[in-house]
Amino acid sequence: MPQRPPPDLPELPALLDEWCEHLFASFPRRDQREKGRLYLRGLLTAHGRKSIRHIAGDRAGTAQEQRLQHFITGSTWPWMPVRAALADRLAGAAPPAAHVVRPLSLPRSGTQSVGIARRYDPYRGLTYRGQQAIGVWHTTARLSAPVHWRLLLPGDHPAAETIQDCAAAAVMEATRLTCHRRPVILDLPATGTALDHLTTAGLPALARTSTHAACTIADPALRGYTGRTLPARRILALRARLRHRTPGAVTVRVTLPHRSGHVLHLFATGSAPPHLWLANTHAAPSGSPTALVARVRQDLARIGTRVGLADFEGRSLAGWHRHITLASAAHAATVLALRTPEAAPATTTGAVRHLA
Repeated sequence: MPQRPPPDLPELPALLDEWCEHLFASFPRRDQREKGRLYLRGLLTAHGRKSIRHIAGDRAGTAQEQRLQHFITGSTWPWMPVRAALADRLAGAAPPAAHVVRPLSLPRSGTQSVGIARRYDPYRGLTYRGQQAIGVWHTTARLSAPVHWRLLLPGDHPAAETIQDCAAAAVMEATRLTCHRRPVILDLPATGTALDHLTTAGLPALARTSTHAACTIADPALRGYTGRTLPARRILALRARLRHRTPGAVTVRVTLPHRSGHVLHLFATGSAPPHLWLANTHAAPSGSPTALVARVRQDLARIGTRVGLADFEGRSLAGWHRHITLASAAHAATVLALRTPEAAPATTTGAVRHLA
């Protein structure tokens, strides 16, 4: 099925002009700012896959298309200042409840794109050949938009890393980018290593975990079980039996086997089936992490795929970063134009409560 362009919103042209002035303030040359504006407009209006030819529109096949190609793959403009400006703009419009971290699967039929390898899509439970990227999403109850990306590189690449290390590195880069320590929600499989890295760095984080995940009990409330390693679901069931003696949410202090020994807080949200989470000792959620994760998945499906987040194909890693940075800006402009007023926007401090 061909992709539809993003919704035709009357607010977008004015918003686009305002955004371009802010996003491209770091560009020293006027021609770079104009190419950035043309590329962003093309991402918002072009039909189908957001190739540079489609983005060029009625100028496809002309020198203008070649200039846009060079702007993405051959130019020298750094993408990090643009991402910083994007994050700043989003924070001013809708302060985030958290940064949600999740992988983006990018199947590819050819072999020419950067980062091609056999990958696993944790949401569909399938392996595929293509790229995989880690996105850090600015997230509120009503909207979400990516502010930083990191591409997983294959095992034979000098900069190869695991998905866990990639996720942790992406969060730390985003923290430096935004100059704020946002609460982090890891929406990816087998999060122990990433959570370990973030806890060591002193960042508030929580991660979804399996009901069968092995955890070692470190909670004095479960006398007789301390030091035992059991499935997460059974540990919560043991703690639930004592809830009448200690009112409040069912939360158990645990550690992860074969990790650094950081004490984490195991808890569940929802029911039928419940979602299990591990939070480090720096913070635990006062709202639903499940709802924030769902917000990102929804916005990626309805907007992100339609503004070209998954559409860059080429050998240039720098080109991939520049394209996905501008596609992220197109996504953010769209969600802000679509949003309804939030009755009580969550702030960073309101999104978590600190644990003793």
